[in-house]
Amino acid sequence: MTALDRRLATARQRAIRKGMRFIAEAAADDALLAHLGTGLLYSLRSMARTSADDALRRTARLLGRHAFALWERSTLEAADFRHPDWVAEAVRGYGAGEGLGLRREGMREWLVEAARPFGSRAFIGFDADRGPPAVAREGAYRTWCIGLTSAWCGERYGVPLGARYADVLCWLPRMRPYDIAWRQSRRRFHDVAYSVTHVVYTLNDYGHSTLDPRWLPDEYMFLRAALPEAIADADADLTGELLDTLRAFGVPHDDTQVRMGAQFLVDSQNADGSWGTWDADSFYTGFHAAWAAIDGLRDYRWTGPRLAFPEVLPQLQAWARRA
Repeated sequence: MTALDRRLATARQRAIRKGMRFIAEAAADDALLAHLGTGLLYSLRSMARTSADDALRRTARLLGRHAFALWERSTLEAADFRHPDWVAEAVRGYGAGEGLGLRREGMREWLVEAARPFGSRAFIGFDADRGPPAVAREGAYRTWCIGLTSAWCGERYGVPLGARYADVLCWLPRMRPYDIAWRQSRRRFHDVAYSVTHVVYTLNDYGHSTLDPRWLPDEYMFLRAALPEAIADADADLTGELLDTLRAFGVPHDDTQVRMGAQFLVDSQNADGSWGTWDADSFYTGFHAAWAAIDGLRDYRWTGPRLAFPEVLPQLQAWARRA
């Protein structure tokens, strides 16, 4: 490790600690906890399960258990199993809780029955068994991204949310190619970029395992092309996700692009430990940027290369051959 890399490694750890203090302060505020919902639970679940740093894992687990208790109480008080949004939120929350070591006997079986009347459109916004979101339509990539994460949450917890994960992923070839020229439309570029990062997240179980770039060559190359764009746009949230998912392909911290992204995150952190611009009305934006930046900077206990859903490997290999 060069002197430059050692200095950056120290700066990364300092930025992570400051970012976690920002998140811990949010977790200590009941009103903010209610506002952040399952997003906070999943961020802490991931850190508690995948961080290489023992202290970060312990902190995330303690904060996660506290956040889960409040989330569960407020969710059950507002219970409406006749509404798919409530069912989906409950599945996400209890799935995150299990990842934090908090199992609720009978809840999974109860939610299976609550989810049964609803189809995939109610949960993910399109009929996954009939066709992909219309790629030319505004918001198609955002819809697909939501579909991937919803199907992942449901399947990993054991409560299908209208579609199996493989039924949503199967439309990946139709979502390609990911044209970097879409940066001319900032919203379009973001929708495409976040859908690609969430292909990686859902296939590597949100930081559990590395992936082989040969399985996802288009996605790997897109991440490479998109990272400089996110840095140039001073977008800490997207930079964090692109760093995080690029490293999931085995790219090390001393890679030129990864080093550049980490340096940007270290240099752009706010004094309160957050990243980006936000206010009281957009606090979730500030929280998510902190989550993404911490994940982009931290070290993982990787396993693999391995897929969260091994059964999709033949499809990935077939699609890669046609790429």
